[in-house]
Amino acid sequence: MDLSGAICARQADAGLDRLLGLLVAARSDMRGELARRPPDAHGQAVARRRLLESLEAYTSALALRGLSAPPNLRDELALQRNLAND
Repeated sequence: MDLSGAICARQADAGLDRLLGLLVAARSDMRGELARRPPDAHGQAVARRRLLESLEAYTSALALRGLSAPPNLRDELALQRNLAND
């Protein structure tokens, strides 16, 4: 995966930059799956699982560095966790 055009946090170290790039890509993939017509339930499930894993990894990495996840990121993570439990 080419992350050369990925958005990176200014304060982030290389590890956070990589995780943020993966998160941005997972969000993009999820948007693509949701826009697919006709819908592909399996594709959406795979994209949703990848998005949740990316959110978990990024927020964990922030916590390990003593950084707080922004509220919108925490909300997105809570939403994806709830969807995964349905």
